[in-house]
Amino acid sequence: MTAPQATRWPSSTSLRRTQVPVALEGGAMPLTAALKDPSCQGLRPSHALRYSCVMKVTEAADQLGVSPRRVRAMAADGRIPAHREGSAWVIEGLAPPKGRRSLSARSWQHLAKALKQRSLEGLSGQERARTAARIRQLRNAEHPSRLLIDWRPPDAPRDVFLDSLVAHAERNDDSYLKRALGRPAEYLRSSQELAYVVSSERAIRGGSRHWLAVAAGVSEDLVRDIELGRPLASPGQVRRVLRTLEVEPTALPSMALK
Repeated sequence: MTAPQATRWPSSTSLRRTQVPVALEGGAMPLTAALKDPSCQGLRPSHALRYSCVMKVTEAADQLGVSPRRVRAMAADGRIPAHREGSAWVIEGLAPPKGRRSLSARSWQHLAKALKQRSLEGLSGQERARTAARIRQLRNAEHPSRLLIDWRPPDAPRDVFLDSLVAHAERNDDSYLKRALGRPAEYLRSSQELAYVVSSERAIRGGSRHWLAVAAGVSEDLVRDIELGRPLASPGQVRRVLRTLEVEPTALPSMALK
């Protein structure tokens, strides 16, 4: 039995007559829907995709509900329209979301736990990636209140912390939500606490270990050691990693200084 082949993105000459499904959490979206975006009107499909309806990998990850790494893999395999600019992928032609559906009760609980703990501890795979993407959306949103109201499931389990945020969202109190969703100073006295904060914040920002190492000016091995809770020897380099993630530590683990 022949294994099914992955859908390949068509050439621009076939865009007018072809609808290629893009896998979304809630179903498939045809390519031609992307060209209904007002910003694309009046352009040939290839021009609309290349010059107007484009987004970053992290933006596409938020929209598709997957990790940035998954978006890069989909782009490399030709399963979503994309082109390279230097070393970075630029995603083309995904239509802006028409509306947000509510989360499942399970996803809502994952979001509540991650926001309360200020980490993604206990989550893995797609659950971790989607929760990280939702926190990123909340932080970056001009009106996080709208997101919370749209996401709240009808059968949402009671959660004091998240219920409080929703109450502020219902009053359109975005200034309060932005403060509440920000990361406060962290007391990182143990290696495990440091590991949780760094790995979680990196995932929320949609970056790889390599990205974080380059941005902080440290080795990728150091980032790996931090995230695995290994012994560390350079408080200065650890602080550079935390500063890159905009985390202010009030304490750090003991280190064997060299």
